[in-house]
Amino acid sequence: MPLHWSDERPTRVLSFAQYPIRNPSHGGQVRLRGVVDALSRMGCEVSHLGVYPEFNAEPDDRGPIDTIISDEEFNKAYFAEPLFGDLTIASFILSRPALCSQIMDRIVSFSPDVIWLEHPFLYPVLAEVRERRGVDFQLIYSSANDEAKLKRILIESPSTPGTRDPSLVEAVAGVENDAVRNADYIICINDEEAAGLVARGEEAAFLPATTTLDFDRVVRPAPRAAAPYAAYAASSYWLNVDGFMETFSDGLGFLYYGEQIHVAGSCSEAIRNDKRFKRHESINESRMQFRGFLPVNDLTELYLHAKAVINPVTKGAGSNLKTADALASGRPVITTAKGLEGFRSMLGDSLGVGVYEASDVLHFRKLVRSAMAGELRAPARSLSLKFRPEALAENLGGIFETWRSQAARNSGTPDEAGKSTATS
Repeated sequence: MPLHWSDERPTRVLSFAQYPIRNPSHGGQVRLRGVVDALSRMGCEVSHLGVYPEFNAEPDDRGPIDTIISDEEFNKAYFAEPLFGDLTIASFILSRPALCSQIMDRIVSFSPDVIWLEHPFLYPVLAEVRERRGVDFQLIYSSANDEAKLKRILIESPSTPGTRDPSLVEAVAGVENDAVRNADYIICINDEEAAGLVARGEEAAFLPATTTLDFDRVVRPAPRAAAPYAAYAASSYWLNVDGFMETFSDGLGFLYYGEQIHVAGSCSEAIRNDKRFKRHESINESRMQFRGFLPVNDLTELYLHAKAVINPVTKGAGSNLKTADALASGRPVITTAKGLEGFRSMLGDSLGVGVYEASDVLHFRKLVRSAMAGELRAPARSLSLKFRPEALAENLGGIFETWRSQAARNSGTPDEAGKSTATS
């Protein structure tokens, strides 16, 4: 089925997710806000409907039609299984007729041509909208990422809060499979995931993450006496902390005195308070700076003055904004195989020359030492340009044009040049 794309009026696209995007902070919010902005620049009429618990967003961050869940029973269920909180939201909505009707009313009132579903977990609500309200829309299921596989890995981690109930993983798989089967189009955040879905005959495409940082602006020069450092910026999400602590589990004594790792974001405090950090606290403190949350300009400078940008992620998945920021910075990037998931097809000749993949923690530390000594080359500027904000709109436009062309060929309708695109 071709995308609703009319020359007579703007295409109405409703973005539907489990978080707000008014003031994006974590990677998923940043990615979706970028998509919404790109769709608007492409001429669509776009609205965002977020459905999320009250404790997940400050009042100033909430959108005008967002639905806020404020219920003690929900809170208990959510925090009992925080790894599966995203699954809890949809089941709670469907168990509360008034809340479900409120969300349906907001969807119907916008009368969307296309609903952009970010992640699969709210799909059951859309299924109810189609069945009970008879609303006709096309569904783009975005950020497809084999969520069940990820949950299965995470419940085996000793750091993961909650129980180890495998039935919850199967419930995630069920929701995800329903979203895939019933979506008209699928957007993936992983190139391998997209290739696998296409091989199964699905209309899927890969949309890589892009940065929101402006690495082309003029920055202040680094202070003359500044110590050489590697930069790491992340949220306090426990997998970000785990990756850092697993990579540097023996402490930072491998760095020479005067060399440091600068950590920015809420991850700073989480690492500093981690018991694994405190085992080597005296030597770690002398070789780290905890920068905390940084304004955008300061975060940009943190990257641009670094000897390297590191991303020691060992588990997890998602928008991987950390990797996109690192690759856009133009600085040498040191990361893991997990950190490169979803980006490998874009690296070209930069892998090993600008982008360095560590096979194990000892290799990772050796690369950091080489960066401090100035021995690692930065990637070519052509790589950085692939992750600048303007690339998202270009990539998305290209995906839509490909899908339109395929639909035209399959239906035998004329293309824009007036020639039949039917296959013989």
